[in-house]
Amino acid sequence: MSKIAILYSGQPRAWRECFPNHMRYLFQPNMENQIDVYAHIWYHDADKTLKYFVETLYNVKGIEWEEPKTFEHETIKSDPNAYHPLN
Repeated sequence: MSKIAILYSGQPRAWRECFPNHMRYLFQPNMENQIDVYAHIWYHDADKTLKYFVETLYNVKGIEWEEPKTFEHETIKSDPNAYHPLN
């Protein structure tokens, strides 16, 4: 038996939609192995069910929920073509 660690990070934009794919291609083929799931998530409190969904269905061993941050500096120019959920 092997040990596998999976780390999710960033904004969970489509976790519900991706869950069946993750189960089929990540978790089910590795059922004989020990899989630990960790996450560091930038999250707005608007979706009250997301925390429950992630912590229950993904069986997360360690998770950090954090408010999204805005990074600003006079030398950084925003790319108007890049997707950003807060803009």
